[in-house]
Amino acid sequence: MSNALTATGSISRRSPFLVWVLSIVVVIALQLKLLGGGQSALQEYRPDDSPGNFSMKFETTASLSRTTERMAKNPSRNSSLNRQQRLSLDPANTPDIRTPLNATKQSLHQNFTCPLHNSTWTFFNFPHFIIVGAQKAGTTAITSLLRNVTNVLGTRRPEAHFWDVVAPHRLEWTPDQKCLYRFKYLKKFRKARIRRNTIVFEKTPMLLAKPETAAVIRSMMEPYPPKIVIILRNPVDRFYSHWKMGWQNSGAKRPHHPSVEECVEEGVHKLRSRGMIQAPSIGNTSHWNASDFAVGTPKGVPDYASLDLSRGFYAGQVKGYMEHFPLGTSLKIIRYEDFMSNKNLVMNELLEFVGGSPHNFMDDRLEKQMGPLKVIKTWYPPMNNKTRAYLKHLYRPFNDELADLLGEDWRGVWD
Repeated sequence: MSNALTATGSISRRSPFLVWVLSIVVVIALQLKLLGGGQSALQEYRPDDSPGNFSMKFETTASLSRTTERMAKNPSRNSSLNRQQRLSLDPANTPDIRTPLNATKQSLHQNFTCPLHNSTWTFFNFPHFIIVGAQKAGTTAITSLLRNVTNVLGTRRPEAHFWDVVAPHRLEWTPDQKCLYRFKYLKKFRKARIRRNTIVFEKTPMLLAKPETAAVIRSMMEPYPPKIVIILRNPVDRFYSHWKMGWQNSGAKRPHHPSVEECVEEGVHKLRSRGMIQAPSIGNTSHWNASDFAVGTPKGVPDYASLDLSRGFYAGQVKGYMEHFPLGTSLKIIRYEDFMSNKNLVMNELLEFVGGSPHNFMDDRLEKQMGPLKVIKTWYPPMNNKTRAYLKHLYRPFNDELADLLGEDWRGVWD
């Protein structure tokens, strides 16, 4: 009896370990099944309240490239696989084709079809617009207000960060690869909340600093590319706000975090070495000639993303998007200062641009969330007047370049 009790106690003490081992075995087995190319569960999506209306089915694969290779090597299996994978769409409920880009209202859910070997996959087009930047220019504030509109839906997370990790070589992808990659993009959105009249959008402020992304978005999302929204802020204020974010997030390293002046000095040195600017050192003087500052001739492709200072060189970044998204029809540029002075007007202009209906944004809620009376409890080291004056000189040639691109309404708005 004593030995039996001892054995029983030993097993009970070991049972948590055995459960843990069994759990690891199950996880590994599931991963091997997915990586081995086995069919995963079919997910069903219904973007309308009516049962069966506009229903779609698609297969989520563990590896897009592995699926493409497998189907290419086994063309005889494609017909049977595609019958199960093919997306079904009720023709009686097919949405209208997209209205012209300059129309106020647009059909929200166009049919998008893409070829996959011997079959055609059909599903709804998404998103309807993308907020691409600029960073620290009110993109979070605008996104939070859009989330209060009942038929406007963003991504699962505050920022999608999908296109900024898609390399430009994706332009060389085959139609099959592009089709599969769109399913990966779909995971960024809450599919269950999408209805027929839902306007779907995403925000990734990093994208403006990577203008080469515009060509990738246009290519991958044809024939119905999303509209693009850009918010621009006084580049001096934008830079200081960006620096404050880094200072606040530095945590235990805060005492050693570079000051505003140190960041400016280091950034100017790097930008001059890359040929992006012509500017004197900040030095010990506070008197500079405007003629000493000019737009440089970059050595190679301009790099706007690596330095906080260069993200305020808006003209080159905006131009990269204008080459693929016509201004006014599929590209809207908002001035941050206009948004702050009349949020309700700017937000409704944005809704009109993307095909939405007017919305009553409550002024008291706006002021409470992001107005001038909002109390900021965190203290930040201020930017001294000398540094601010230097940055105004530094950015003025780039601001003039932006006005040449967008029109005289932008001339001198940040002087």
